Amino acid sequence: MILTRNSIKGFTLIELLLVIAVIGMLAALLTPALQSSRERARQTACKNNLHQLSIALIMYKDDMKDFPNWLSDLSPRYIGKGSEGAYICKSDRLRGTDQYACKPRELLDLNQSTPPCDANYKKVSDNDSNPLRSSPEIHACSYMYEFSVAPCDAWGWYGYVNDPYTNLSSNATWKEVKKCQLAYGVTINSTIITYSESLFPVIRCYHHWKERTVETTDTNKPRDGLTLNVSYAGNIYEGPLTWEYTK
Repeated sequence: MILTRNSIKGFTLIELLLVIAVIGMLAALLTPALQSSRERARQTACKNNLHQLSIALIMYKDDMKDFPNWLSDLSPRYIGKGSEGAYICKSDRLRGTDQYACKPRELLDLNQSTPPCDANYKKVSDNDSNPLRSSPEIHACSYMYEFSVAPCDAWGWYGYVNDPYTNLSSNATWKEVKKCQLAYGVTINSTIITYSESLFPVIRCYHHWKERTVETTDTNKPRDGLTLNVSYAGNIYEGPLTWEYTK
């Protein structure tokens, strides 16, 4: 059979518009699912990073009887040479290269003390011999390390009167404040609340806060943005932005 020009039928304009509309509808339906899958994949990758850091942290603590002064102190002896990627969260758009990279800028309250980003690598000398920077190869970090020896003005927020917080100097370090906080609890609504070591964060990742929410114990805000955490005990857990309200 020979096809003639008149026997070949093409799509009409209406048919083309209908096909485009169907494709658009399918794309709109699939996009959220694909986005959610990508976010879950990034969260899984971040948990793997935190698991690697938590093992190194426990090993360091077993050897030194204390947590390191800086998260970068774990490299290379405890985290392995060439493992710089363990310090970077895939949801961190700045890949740990900004002064405040450990906390997304939308979450920063610049009236508060500077977050203890890894080794405060932009505030510490780049001299490789600097004792505060035992691993000069770690130049970026997505994670907040709450047991660093960076100065911490936050200790005054807790409002204690007759407890060890009053003995902390104005230039107390994050490590000093957090040890005291773990030992004596925090004040919420005039009530002192203590926490188990398995829910007391040492390393935190804030970069997933827009991806998903989690339940909290805060009656005024029952759900909050997701954070991924390494606890004092070494376990990985999901929590809200304000860790004190972890459910």
